[in-house]
Parts: sequence; C-alpha cells; structure tokens
Amino acid sequence: SDISCLTTDCSSQMITCNDDKDCSIDCTGRQMDCSRSIVICPSGNHDCTITCDEYESCVDMTINANSTNGGNLLVEGKGGDRHLQGLTVYCPQNGDCTIKCASEKASYAGCTGMSVYSQETTKSLSITSYKGGNYILSALTVYCPTSDGINPKCTIDVQDESYVAKMNNVKIYAKQGLNDVSLTCILHCYDSNLNRPIIYCEENYEESCTLSLMSDWQCENGNDDICNEVI
Repeated sequence: SDISCLTTDCSSQMITCNDDKDCSIDCTGRQMDCSRSIVICPSGNHDCTITCDEYESCVDMTINANSTNGGNLLVEGKGGDRHLQGLTVYCPQNGDCTIKCASEKASYAGCTGMSVYSQETTKSLSITSYKGGNYILSALTVYCPTSDGINPKCTIDVQDESYVAKMNNVKIYAKQGLNDVSLTCILHCYDSNLNRPIIYCEENYEESCTLSLMSDWQCENGNDDICNEVI
C-alpha cells in the first residue's frame, strides 16, 4: 500500500499499513510532516518504507515493525533541520533494519535522540549519516542484534568529516561488545570527553565502557574493559 502525506496532514496520526502487501509512506510534503505519528508496518514477509524530508519531519514518530517477519524496514530522512529527531524504531524479525539520516542534504540536529531496538532475529541494523550536520546522531540509543562472531550485524556510519559533535552521548547496547558493532566516525565525533559514546555489553548489559577514537574505536582501557572484545 502507498500512503501519501503530501496533501493530507499525517501529524499525530495512527498510520496502519495493510498486512498483505509492501507499504510505502511519503512524509516529504511539508515541514513537520508526520511528526508524532505512529506507524504500524505490515506483518509477515512485506517491506515497510518511510521517507521524510524538510524541517522537523517525522519528529517523535514511532515505527513498529515488530510483527514484520521476513520483510525489510527502511526509514530515510533526506534532510531538513531536526528531521527524525526523537524517532523510535522497532525493527523487524528476519529482515534488515535500515535508517538513513541526511541522505541528500546536511541537517542541524537531525536524527538526534533516536531510539532503535533490534530483535534477536533481525538480520542487520544499519544507521548511516550521509551529508551529516552538527549534532547529527547525538543522544542515539541503539540495541544491536548479536553477531555470529565473525561479522557484525550492527553498523553505525557517520560519513561526513565537516561537522561537530555528531556522536555526543550515544549509547550502544551490544551483548558481544565491539564485536557486534561496526562503528565509523573519523573527525569531530564528540565535543568533549564527557560526551563520548558508551557501549553496554554482556547478556544483561551489566558491563559498560566509554569509547575513545584512536586509530580505531575502542574502550578507553582497551582489553581491560570487557566490552572491548566480548565473545
């Protein structure tokens, strides 16, 4: 089913996809489009795609793909300041969960304060900032799927090098620590040591460490921190 919010105000609405087909929701028509809305993705083996653009589009939106089994979820924020801010995402079973931030233009404080929850059977979780922006992805909370011990299923990728504080206060929950996460951010990732990302690991996330960017990302105490390389 195709749901267009170009001419209809979808803010603060319950948007429910049909269960028997792929679902695409277009929130690119106006500023603050689809803000505070709740999206229920199709159940079963069907894809769910949400596209957001402009200032504060999809702010405080909740996307629930918990019942999607075999289908993929794609959330694309093309740009606009504060787009996808406060977004909450529940990823699908046995499918890919992909979130794109600032895919076409830079965004001040875009994708800040997001909460993303994978399931144990989520095939992959990818959160990528393309064009970037100051504070983009800051205050992100993400629960990663557990890897097979060889390749991480969880990717956080900040591709631009121009902006600042892009990963301030990020919290990553990954049972096998850095073995579960591919983390890319080259420059200006946090604006002070107090705002560095934190990773939580072990079965109940009872261990944690503060991450530091050296030649690569690692726990500040290296292998003395359990989360540096839990298997």
